[in-house]
Amino acid sequence: MKPFIEQWNIAYNIPPKNVLEIGSRDGNDAHELKMEFDIPDDKVYIVEPHPHCIDYTRSLHPTYPIYEMAVSSQDGTAKFNAVFNPDLGTLGMSSLMSRTDESFPENWIEVKTVTGKSLMQLIGEEEYDLVKIDVEGHTYEVLESFGDDITKIKMMHLEVEHYPFWKDQKLYDDVRALLERYGFHECYRFDYVYREGQVQSDVIWKR
Repeated sequence: MKPFIEQWNIAYNIPPKNVLEIGSRDGNDAHELKMEFDIPDDKVYIVEPHPHCIDYTRSLHPTYPIYEMAVSSQDGTAKFNAVFNPDLGTLGMSSLMSRTDESFPENWIEVKTVTGKSLMQLIGEEEYDLVKIDVEGHTYEVLESFGDDITKIKMMHLEVEHYPFWKDQKLYDDVRALLERYGFHECYRFDYVYREGQVQSDVIWKR
């Protein structure tokens, strides 16, 4: 979270008022941002559909508003691969999308879904200062689901892929084109590489 913190401080001379983490796993990134900027507990919003992760997050951060749901293209329900493994690294690769790697573990369950626009209405903030999205291949769909309300976001930290780990997923160039249409620009990027090419990036966007 250090680059996210640094980029906020470069862009703004006031502390953020809230943080929203979508695809949280354990709430710890939101917690780190809360502690750095002294954000009130009731302004730390955590969204996570995995039942095991929800229980774990509530045990760690019982005073934060936590929403047991996935953000997607429509309100309703969807199938979610809730990987069950005590190894949080593997568990954190759960997704609404199917992996291209057929050997990847599967545990499909039904979860509640909301659009980003509906989520904002549910939370009720006028603006969203720090938004972190890590949804394992579903980033484009989450961003698209905010519609024009995406302009309520000041700064975002996104995990994006340059290689299709998930079937029919949108990649970095798709995400970039979508965000640029709404006036966002990339202000920081850290690339993860594998062999000769890029695989994933953590990208910070500012509007």
